[in-house]
Amino acid sequence: MVDNFRAREDNCQNRKHCDFADDCVNAALTKIKKRGHYMRMLLAWGFALSMVAAGVGCGGSQTAPAPVGVVGAGATPDAAPAPSFPPYLLDNLRRDAAGFGFELSAIGLEVYEAETASTGVTILRLQQVEQGLPVLNNRLAAHFDAAGKLLDLRGRVTPLGEVSGEPRLDGGRAESIALASMPESSAWRSEAVRLLFYAADSGRPSLAYEVTVRRGLFRKFVLVDAITGEILHCLEGSPSAVRP
Repeated sequence: MVDNFRAREDNCQNRKHCDFADDCVNAALTKIKKRGHYMRMLLAWGFALSMVAAGVGCGGSQTAPAPVGVVGAGATPDAAPAPSFPPYLLDNLRRDAAGFGFELSAIGLEVYEAETASTGVTILRLQQVEQGLPVLNNRLAAHFDAAGKLLDLRGRVTPLGEVSGEPRLDGGRAESIALASMPESSAWRSEAVRLLFYAADSGRPSLAYEVTVRRGLFRKFVLVDAITGEILHCLEGSPSAVRP
């Protein structure tokens, strides 16, 4: 029975006028109904459903399913929701930070992540910002108990003093400088450019562009001085490495 059905299926696939899977199955069903084979009708409908689910036509072509969780070119992912936490925690942080060796009165901070454990402990992760720009690698993790008391504070912040947030170079020029600094520069491509402050362990903080470049499995973050165009630093990264 099944072999006879498959033979009819193969014959149907060779017919030029059958352009879609449902046409193909309907042609088979017409012959099946004439012979009164109820079981074969069930098989035909099962075949039809499987063909439609797979997106297969009579010529055997298949429409690839859309990738799941992938943002296509030109699309913009939804912005992450703002972290939710009691506002008074920031007041407690600034008030009690000195007890953990931090002076935060002149430090701009922005919470980028907040979580509360089942124990009631809330953890805030904060990014140092200056004039609306992030300060590279300057972050804090603050732990509070259920009453809002600061339990622990770790990380790094840097007083920047009087610094300008106005670049002299544009992002495109910084991108060109970063790519030209790479060995075999023609093999590298730029993935992202962002303006930030770079506070080295020694020396004056700099306004810089961070240019993310990639070649195959290699990725680098190149810091280009936004005033002079000098390469300040180059950080190695994995293919999946990203900057939050």
